[in-house]
This record gives sequence, C-alpha cells and structure tokens, in this order.
Amino acid sequence: MGQTRLQAVRKQLGYSADSVIRLLRGRAETLGLSVMSPTSLKTKLSRWENGHEQVSLPHYRRLFRDIYGRTNAELGFPDEPETEEATELRTRLKVARSIDAETVKLFRRQVDHARHVDRRFGAASLLD
Repeated sequence: MGQTRLQAVRKQLGYSADSVIRLLRGRAETLGLSVMSPTSLKTKLSRWENGHEQVSLPHYRRLFRDIYGRTNAELGFPDEPETEEATELRTRLKVARSIDAETVKLFRRQVDHARHVDRRFGAASLLD
C-alpha cells in the first residue's frame, strides 16, 4: 500500500510521529478537546498513516488540519458539512481577495490620517 496523504504531509513538513502526537495533544488542550493517551495516539497515528483506518472523528480531523495547516482534501479526509462560521469565513476571504491596490491605498490614507489626528490632538480627542 502506498503512502497516505496524511503521512505524506507529515513527512513533507519534517515532523516525527512523536512531535505530531505532542502537537495534536497540545492543540486539543488549547481547544478543550479530549484525545487519546500518547501511547494510544501513537498506535492510531500509525494505523491512520498506513491506511488501515480512516480518521473518522471530526475533532481529530480538525486537529490535523490545525497543526498541518492543510485542508481535508490535502489530508485525504472526506468533506464535512460546512458550518455557518466556515461559510462566513469563505465569504470574507472572497471579499479580501477582491480588494485592489486603490482600495489598499485609500485604507492606508485613512489610517495615516487617524494617526496624524491622534498625534496632533491626542487619543482623548477621538473619544469626544
């Protein structure tokens, strides 16, 4: 059996299996998610990476996306139903991509103007 996408991404990033386990557990702790013990996770990681099992639980797929910075497709995971937050983020990203150089110049002028007013009159004047 060939290399899975999950394994290929780990190797591309230069991560050892042990470092991935630490990253998964650390990210899970940050998000308040419960995960397997390091020993169990090491076994699962091997099974997932060698294609013996799919990463079936959504929170594990999220952890992998977070630590690897890759999409479900790039990691070989099935598509998941899109949440409201994901839809909003996609919309914001589309808008951000459509901003041209003139809009950026205008925004910079506005920020520079606000800085000038702040330096001249102080922050308190902006609150009045």
